[in-house]
Amino acid sequence: MNNSFDLMAQSFDTDYRIRRANIVANEITKRINLLQKDRILEFGCGTGLVTVNLINGFNNISLVDSSEGMLNQLKHKLSTIATNAEINIFNDIFANEIKPNTYNLIYSSMVLHHIKRIDLFGKRFNELLCTNGTLCIIDLLPVDKAYHINEPDFDGYHGFIPEWIINIFEEQGFKKEIYDVIYNDSKVINNKRIDYSLFILIMNKS
Repeated sequence: MNNSFDLMAQSFDTDYRIRRANIVANEITKRINLLQKDRILEFGCGTGLVTVNLINGFNNISLVDSSEGMLNQLKHKLSTIATNAEINIFNDIFANEIKPNTYNLIYSSMVLHHIKRIDLFGKRFNELLCTNGTLCIIDLLPVDKAYHINEPDFDGYHGFIPEWIINIFEEQGFKKEIYDVIYNDSKVINNKRIDYSLFILIMNKS
């Protein structure tokens, strides 16, 4: 996965992705009072498309992505943005430098369907969050497999059945608060139109 995203990094910020990230950020702010979240982590931040819409309301944010190419683009972008937030950047969610019981919000957009062992990451999210901390996941509902046909390294999920993904996180100590479908769109891939939808799932650490 990392190699393909490194290659995509410089051309990742298309108008299409920027527009979708704006919508995702807006849907997050509708459901979470970010002013009450003083220590925040984004998992799979990429080039920061979602976070640039939110960062002016943050005091402290950690940004995590395993793609060095994406992080290079992120650092350049952040250098052009005026913000008072303390920013920490990591390339591994399991890094010792990321301390347990630190964050009161973790969010992730369009990342988990690339990951096989979601339970391991759910356990790590629970470890990193403070008591009563919030986990916010934005990701795909089940979609045609052709959605990922042009990603040769893809070895993840073609979207999630809501009950399944909720159960995974409940087993790791989370309680569901909100589930909504927030985005419907289509992509033309190899001359085939593929409809897809995104959900938002908000859970609290029990």
